[in-house]
Amino acid sequence: VAKSRVVSAETVRRRDVIWIGIACAVILGLYYAGTPNFGRSTDGQLYGVDYLQEWFGGILVQRGQLAEHYDPDLAHLRQHDPSFMGFKWEGAHFFPMVYPPFYYALVSPLSCLPYRDASRGWAALMVLCYMLAAASIALFLARTHPSLGHRHALLVLPIGLLFPPVAESLVNNQKGTLCLLLFTATFLLLRSGREVLAGCAFGILFFKPQLALPFALVMLWKRRERFLAGCLITLVVLGILAVSTGIESCQRYVEFIAD
Repeated sequence: VAKSRVVSAETVRRRDVIWIGIACAVILGLYYAGTPNFGRSTDGQLYGVDYLQEWFGGILVQRGQLAEHYDPDLAHLRQHDPSFMGFKWEGAHFFPMVYPPFYYALVSPLSCLPYRDASRGWAALMVLCYMLAAASIALFLARTHPSLGHRHALLVLPIGLLFPPVAESLVNNQKGTLCLLLFTATFLLLRSGREVLAGCAFGILFFKPQLALPFALVMLWKRRERFLAGCLITLVVLGILAVSTGIESCQRYVEFIAD
């Protein structure tokens, strides 16, 4: 009888993971079922909202037309042109091209899909980014705070989904959870002493220079050469990718951010 009452730590963790997974699925289901951004209606409502910029940019990369669309007026015109986009959406606003050419090259494979399918795929990727980041944080907490235990550490996953910026990022199909994953990877790699890899992961964040540059300057001030070397490796790779979209794209982007 006593033996039958013994529940191994592994079994407890497996059971906890199942319940945590169910809680996350319920929260995410409520988010995506409740937001009009992923509704079935097509009467002018823009499906997937903020993802339009990624899909539009990816189409431009595939067509070799990225450079000219750093002109906001042309981007506005094309985003509301059904013959160019393949669908019609109403509203005076639009999504300007504000990211470096390498970013649009990286996200361009999804633009091979029809917009609504690509938007769902992007949403799934952003959920995956959140789950990877939150699970990594939970494991870190369980390892560094043994008294907390895996059960309580795993609560990070559903509780984090209730954090308003995370919820807003997901339902608006933004890229906030991608940034969260990159920051998490950078932190954990730094804690483990793998500074070059941490720099490589952090370098991807330069698709948002306003986020990456202040931290890079701090690391420069602290003379973390290995971290900066990792950043440089990533930036060289991303620079080559940007040039692959055309020299003019790079020039137009620099002119755009300088205005």
